[in-house]
Amino acid sequence: MKKRLIAAGHKFLSETDTEVLAHLIEAAYQGNLEAAVQKALTQVQGTYGIAVIHTEHPSQIIVARRGSPIVLGIGKTESLAASDVSALAQHTDQVVYLEDNEVARLEPGQFSISTLDNKSVSRPVTALEIGPEALDRGNFPHFMLKEIFEQPEAVENALRGRLNHSEAVAKLGGLESVEERLAQARHLIIISCGTSYYAGLYARYVFESLTDLTVETELASEFATASSTCGRTPWCSPSASRARRRTRWPLLREAKRKGALVLGLVNVVGSSIARETHAGVYSHAGVEVGVASTKSFTLAAHHPDLDGAAARPQPRPFLRGGVVHHPRPRKVPDQMRHILEQSDRIRDLARKYSNARISSISEESTSTPSLSRAP
Repeated sequence: MKKRLIAAGHKFLSETDTEVLAHLIEAAYQGNLEAAVQKALTQVQGTYGIAVIHTEHPSQIIVARRGSPIVLGIGKTESLAASDVSALAQHTDQVVYLEDNEVARLEPGQFSISTLDNKSVSRPVTALEIGPEALDRGNFPHFMLKEIFEQPEAVENALRGRLNHSEAVAKLGGLESVEERLAQARHLIIISCGTSYYAGLYARYVFESLTDLTVETELASEFATASSTCGRTPWCSPSASRARRRTRWPLLREAKRKGALVLGLVNVVGSSIARETHAGVYSHAGVEVGVASTKSFTLAAHHPDLDGAAARPQPRPFLRGGVVHHPRPRKVPDQMRHILEQSDRIRDLARKYSNARISSISEESTSTPSLSRAP
């Protein structure tokens, strides 16, 4: 395609695929930018999320997606686009989610959506549950510390209405539509990236402790090239974090194509994974600005206690000595608050040992290593 464009007189300044796409749109342009984008995208393969501008259309932005998420923000005199709703919360509380192989034309205060073959699409506006106040760090010096202290409340929100204390089981409304298939499940594959992968490793331990499921935890990038038994298992669960969303899309669709029951654990209501999976659970972590995804990790690691109880509501995992024991999750928020109340002491200890190093340990030694101050 690039060679063909060069032969037609196009001059390239980089080696990127993005520039090839820009020239392809230029070649298709005949005065209508939206039509040019539609025509160009019918010739390409793979995933993309693009925004296109043209000097002859200063009040117009054309956006399109396949695989990569794009959400439109609807204002009174403006239209916006982003890959995540958190980027729009300070500007509007009205959003529209773009689907795969769709193109949107944005103009001040108005928008339209169409398919690549120029069929008009009507889609309702969704009200955001978050406001600009959620993006205010308050008295905290940075968002990461703010989000660390928001963890107890986030866990409480995740638990609210989901625990049946009398029976010591969890009730997750998002899974009710697939209860029968869950009851037949024998194999769980947790597919995730980045922060979510580490939560998935913990989740494997929890599921194996509370259920009789065979559990695997896979990096999405590795799982994509592995010879998978996903088609023979009724349950694949993509865990959602901000990192590398595009890696999950082919996996999610391939798992569905092979007949797997695909579930999602996601934070953002109406997110791409939430709309593509058969069913799932919202973590309700709230907005996160810090790149460490503190609350999302905590809740991704916390939800398996609930999911395990919901997936196998028999009393076996919770009956010990004839006494029903409540699941661990309900105690966690207060335990977290107790730790955070000691933040000053923890900070002092961190400063004291920040330059410490572990003294040498022989292979035969079984004692706890001691700390010595670095010179």
